[in-house]
Amino acid sequence: MSQANRPEAARRGFTLIELLVVIAIIAVLIALLLPAVQSAREAARRIQCTNNLKQIQLATMNYESGQGCLPINRVAAPSPPPNFRAHVDGFGGLARIMAFSEQSPLYNTINFNYCPFTFGNSTVVQTGLSMLWCPSDGKIVGLGFFEVEPGWDGSSMVLRYSSYAGMAGTYALQSTGSCDQRAANPALLAQQNGLMIDTGLPTTAGGCGTIGPRTLASITDGTSNTIAWVERCQSKLNDITGEFECKGWWVDAEYGDTSVTSFYPPNFPNPPGYATGTNFKAADGCDGHSEGGDSPVAMSAQSLHPGGVNVAFTDGSVHFIKNTINSWNTSLVTRSNNGSNSAPFACFPYPQPGTAAGVWQALSTIAGGEVLSADQY
Repeated sequence: MSQANRPEAARRGFTLIELLVVIAIIAVLIALLLPAVQSAREAARRIQCTNNLKQIQLATMNYESGQGCLPINRVAAPSPPPNFRAHVDGFGGLARIMAFSEQSPLYNTINFNYCPFTFGNSTVVQTGLSMLWCPSDGKIVGLGFFEVEPGWDGSSMVLRYSSYAGMAGTYALQSTGSCDQRAANPALLAQQNGLMIDTGLPTTAGGCGTIGPRTLASITDGTSNTIAWVERCQSKLNDITGEFECKGWWVDAEYGDTSVTSFYPPNFPNPPGYATGTNFKAADGCDGHSEGGDSPVAMSAQSLHPGGVNVAFTDGSVHFIKNTINSWNTSLVTRSNNGSNSAPFACFPYPQPGTAAGVWQALSTIAGGEVLSADQY
């Protein structure tokens, strides 16, 4: 038989079983690859977040070189709006270091004599800055809060957020209310003493008064053992209903906006039912802050990085602090409702004087005298 007339060799294709095996192998490879890709992306986001904190702390130290002190991070506006309460929030530390972080034009728009949330300061309030946004804090990009507050000056504006806040110490020191008992106890006050403490609120009747800005000489624990700035996750905070005082506005000199505490360990969750208020009530002496409505998520270091948060120390180094870092005991107790109604409520109590600080709390103070080793965090 000639070559031309020879029957064409039968063609063999994939069987269904072989096709399914190939698909299964591809699926396994994809399943193995995707976590690696996500891990690489998160590693890149964490590096960018670390760089942001380094830039913030560098600007902070440049501010210190120029001013002789660290920036005030909790201060009242010198001139409150007419017919308003005794004091309103001024500008926090992030706004004060803008001139040292290549944001001089923005800094020059600020009128520090007045509350941030007035018409004359609307330009800076409405400006979002990428250096203040952690890439893992996805909801913060482009996010704005439309504010109408007739109590300030009637201006309407969009307020922008920050993924970072200053460390105020072990709990928030207020100028009124339950602050009085804490301020009267020097040991407890020293235990609380943080770099970004309540530094500029005016003295009020029965209040704690003005402490004054920090200097490097006052950091007797050492700059390498003292936290300056931490992450605070706007994406987590934005999911909480009823949270107003601590919204994370980057210009505002308010706890939960530009400062948080080490009262809770990193990434401490809100108690069950917090968002609906069914079994938790924030009140004086209850949650690390003496203004109602402030949650653990609002008042502590938070991030969406797996396992911990980035933290900038005063010496300019940035460390990744794990959620499992040694911390003092934080547990719910039941208290009466301060007379506002008869129902008891669950809350987090302030530690008593002499309570042993954990490593997390020790890193948050400037003059606690603790001996810390780098392998503890």
